[in-house]
Amino acid sequence: MIFLALLGGLAAAKKRGPAVGVLATYLLYIAYGVSPPLGVAAAATLLAYARGIAADKLTTYALAITFAKFLLLPYALGRPMPYYEALWYAAGVNQIWKTYAPLTYLPAEPPLQLAVEGTLFVAGASALAARALADVVGRQAILWPLLSTEPLWFGQAPLSIPLAWTAAYYAAKRRHVYVAAAVALATGFHIYGGVLAALLAALHGARWVLLLAPLVFATPHSWVLFDLVSRIPGADPLQLLIIFQRTPTWLVKTGVEAAVLVASALTAGRTQIVAWLGIAGAALAARAPEEFAGFVYRHFIIVLPFAKPSPRLRLMLTAAAFIPYTLQVYNFGLSWEWALKYAEAFAKGEAVEGPIERAYREAYG
Repeated sequence: MIFLALLGGLAAAKKRGPAVGVLATYLLYIAYGVSPPLGVAAAATLLAYARGIAADKLTTYALAITFAKFLLLPYALGRPMPYYEALWYAAGVNQIWKTYAPLTYLPAEPPLQLAVEGTLFVAGASALAARALADVVGRQAILWPLLSTEPLWFGQAPLSIPLAWTAAYYAAKRRHVYVAAAVALATGFHIYGGVLAALLAALHGARWVLLLAPLVFATPHSWVLFDLVSRIPGADPLQLLIIFQRTPTWLVKTGVEAAVLVASALTAGRTQIVAWLGIAGAALAARAPEEFAGFVYRHFIIVLPFAKPSPRLRLMLTAAAFIPYTLQVYNFGLSWEWALKYAEAFAKGEAVEGPIERAYREAYG
C-alpha cells in the first residue's frame, strides 16, 4: 500500500505545489510505517481534500521520463526489479542497515512487496522533487534520469535523495522552516543523506543549515558517520586501483559511466562541489572498490538535476548513459522468477546460487 503514499503526495502537490507533495509523500510513508491503517487513512484524507490528483505539464513530463527510464526500460529488458539490492534492503539481509536508516524499513510490509512498491515510490518522489527544482534551477532538472547511468531502486540512499533536492529548492526559496524539515526527514531515512541534504541547502542559500551538523552527529543512528571518519587516517587509496581488475566489458562500462557523470557534473555550476567531495571522501574512506563506486555514485546522481549541458552534449550523454545503464540492469536486475526465489530463500534463511552471484563473477573475473 506504499503506492497510496505516492498518490497522497500527488494530491498534496496539486494543492500546494510539488515540493510540498514530496514532503507529504514521505510523511505518509512514515505514517504507514507506524500503522498501515493510519497511512491509508491519511492518504485517503489528502486525496479527498484535493479532490483527486492532477499534474501540470512539467510534472507529467517529469513522471513520464522517470518511470520510463527506471521502471519501463528495466521491464523491457526482462528485469522488472531493476536492481537486486532493492530486495536485499527490503529483506533486511544485513541488520546493521536499519541502525542508520530508521525510517526506511516497514516491518509490516512483505520484503518482495516492499522492494517493488518502494522502487515505484522512489521513482515517483524523485520525479516530484525534480519538478520542484525546475522552478528554481531550470526546466532541465526533470531530464536528470536521461543522464543516469544506474537504475533507481528502493534503499536508504535513494530514498534520501529526493529530500535533499527538496531541501535545495526550499533553500533557494528562502523557506527555512521547510529546509529544516527536509533535512530532518533525509537524516531519518539515511543519516548520510541528511548530510548531503544540508550541503545542498547550504550551496543554495541556507548556509545556516551547516550549524545543524553537530545535531546530525548527535543522533542515535550517527555511528556510521563516526565510522566513516575513523577510516580516514588508515585508509589506503592505492587499494582502490583494483577497481580496474575487471573483465573487458565491465572496464568499458566503468569508463563510459565515469565519462558521462564527470561531463554532467562539470555543467552543474556550484553544485558540482558535491560530486568532487564525494570522490575525495570515497578515496579516503572506502574499504573496497565496490564501496568506492557506490559512495561516489550517490554524490554524482544528486547533482544531475543541476547539470546544464548544451542540447547537443545532453543528447550525446543521454545516448552514452544507456550503455552502462543497460549493462547494470540486465546483469544485476531480477526477473520475477528469481526475485521470488531469492525472497523465499531469505525467508527460510537459506543460501541460494543465482544470477546475482554469477554476475559478480562475470564482472570481476
